[in-house]
Amino acid sequence: NKALRENLFLKDGYIVVKFDLKTKYQSGSNNWDYLQYMGPEAMNEGENTGDLILNNTKYSLRTITEKDYDFIYQVKKDAYKKYVEMNFGEWKDELQREFFKIFMEKFKEGARIIIFQRIDIGFFNECETDYIYEIGNICIIPKYQNQGIGTTILQDIIKKHADKEIRLQYFKQNPVRKLYERLGFRQCGETEYHYQMKK
Repeated sequence: NKALRENLFLKDGYIVVKFDLKTKYQSGSNNWDYLQYMGPEAMNEGENTGDLILNNTKYSLRTITEKDYDFIYQVKKDAYKKYVEMNFGEWKDELQREFFKIFMEKFKEGARIIIFQRIDIGFFNECETDYIYEIGNICIIPKYQNQGIGTTILQDIIKKHADKEIRLQYFKQNPVRKLYERLGFRQCGETEYHYQMKK
């Protein structure tokens, strides 16, 4: 649609479509599933126009409940099983569930479910003090990986907590280092199994 292409532009990192409320744009593309209207604040006063965001990394977070525990355990297992086996041997489910109970008791207050297109796709947890913000986990189920969602979450954290030192760590076998470095993190230490970074 030529008229639609002519009204595409970037705004705050999103692809935005200027549209006329009196006009209907039609497309057979599945990409239209990602269209999101910015809301009344985006409307031009007194005009039938507004902004439509074409954004496939938009996410939201919600507080966890005990009903989420099985989901979170499976997400963690999908994310870390291979690294656990590389470092500690066979993944023993009964033992890992005991570790998971301890983890949830310690970090449940800072844990959130990641939602994308109204679907629970992962979880995130944080720990914060007056001067330090620590990222615990950002885990996303395989189907929704490599879509920029995790990167968007990290970028939002960096913006929101720019006044604090931000820390994280990851298994040494995890190839995520280049992403963290691209976002400004630098190695500040290591343990036997993890690299530690800060920004």
